[in-house]
Amino acid sequence: MSNVLLPMDTSRQLLRALKTRYQAASKAEKTRILTLYTILWCDTRLFL
Repeated sequence: MSNVLLPMDTSRQLLRALKTRYQAASKAEKTRILTLYTILWCDTRLFL
């Protein structure tokens, strides 16, 4: 998968939306949200 850099304001908006969804999510949905985060930001779940 190629790395795509998002504009900072877009990145912040996405993170805010993910945070809101995460706080209201069930355990299964939280797993999906964290997986989406790792894909979008090319991060690992080592410390999440």
